[in-house]
Amino acid sequence: MAQSVEIIGTILKIMDQQAVNEKFSKREFVIEESGNPQYPEILKMEFVNDKIPILDKYKVNDQVKVSVNVKGRRWNDPQGQEKYFTTLQAWKMFPADNQNGGYVSDDVPF
Repeated sequence: MAQSVEIIGTILKIMDQQAVNEKFSKREFVIEESGNPQYPEILKMEFVNDKIPILDKYKVNDQVKVSVNVKGRRWNDPQGQEKYFTTLQAWKMFPADNQNGGYVSDDVPF
């Protein structure tokens, strides 16, 4: 079971959507976590499939609160070497100063 966490930070970059295959698409973005400005954490995250449109409401420099699942997997490359991947898969985002439980407007829940 994936671990879910919330991260507050500033969007630094939003990448284009990528179609990995006919059933899986993703859109990556990067935030600088708020917290310790002396040692900033720069984190790449992604929205996948039906969650991708959530990111359309945001732009670089927006302060956001993101709910992510920490996911990991093992993969054997073509040479037979075992590799490991960790992904921060976002599933909810709203303005960091929003006190409305994750709603950007009255009719658009995230």
